[in-house]
Amino acid sequence: MTESERKFLDLFEDAYASPLDLAKELELGIDMLFYLEEGVFLRREIQNVAAALRGISTVLKSCDWHEPRGSR
Repeated sequence: MTESERKFLDLFEDAYASPLDLAKELELGIDMLFYLEEGVFLRREIQNVAAALRGISTVLKSCDWHEPRGSR
């Protein structure tokens, strides 16, 4: 396993009890984007989803990704 993959897995293990818990949080975030109106979701629910997305984004940005062949 590469260091990038380990970091990505560590994010999930540190923040969520299981991959299913993270998936549920992300699905809620997707629903929020479609139906975001005042009073539909609790502020805390929105903050939890934002934190999950920020964590994933941070880890992805820090990974040493290689460009796919032919992308230049």
